[in-house]
Amino acid sequence: TRKWIKRFSDEGLTCVALDCRDRQSVKRLTALIKAAAFTLKPGQTAPARKVRRAMIIGIPNVGKSTLINSLAGRKAARTANMPGVTRSIQWIKLSGELELLDLPGILDYGLLKRGDVLRLINTVPGKDEDTWSQAKTLAQVLAMTGNQAALPGFVDCGESYDLFLEAYARRMNFCSKGGAPDIERAATDIIKRFQSGGFGRITIEKSDSDVIELFDMKPDKSEVEF
Repeated sequence: TRKWIKRFSDEGLTCVALDCRDRQSVKRLTALIKAAAFTLKPGQTAPARKVRRAMIIGIPNVGKSTLINSLAGRKAARTANMPGVTRSIQWIKLSGELELLDLPGILDYGLLKRGDVLRLINTVPGKDEDTWSQAKTLAQVLAMTGNQAALPGFVDCGESYDLFLEAYARRMNFCSKGGAPDIERAATDIIKRFQSGGFGRITIEKSDSDVIELFDMKPDKSEVEF
């Protein structure tokens, strides 16, 4: 996160690191919005209105509504762990002459070509029967970005994805009838733990590379194929 803040700062962009669920944390963002200068039209010596307006923009299901609720200090926007909850444009009034425009999630068409990655972060909904392949994609992405240690036993199993899932199921005591490792439950648990932050703080996009690089690249089969 610190590296991303430095990159944005070097590009002349103002940014702040925060936890959207922590109201104390988002106060720093409120201060930045209120400190933003008004754009005056030619001939104006003072802004026509005192109310500052800002837009909340981002891809689906990344916490925009949670951020709004923390800023508002109340449940002003509906939240859920799924994309598509915010379906219309709405203005939300905050204290201190501040208004926020809440927008539905926006996806650049170019990002859709890496729908497998977007499904991992629950930006694009996946199907229940895809959990095995989603967990495999997650393992590949984590290996590609140097985060494979987040999955216990991943390195020890070498290149065998099935062996890794079996070991993970045994470690978590996920057993089907007869005592066999429950592979599907293991895959589902891996995906859900990743999406909820259960593996800790993981940054997939690297600040020293192109922002879109992850979506243009495929994992190197020679290194992370299972």
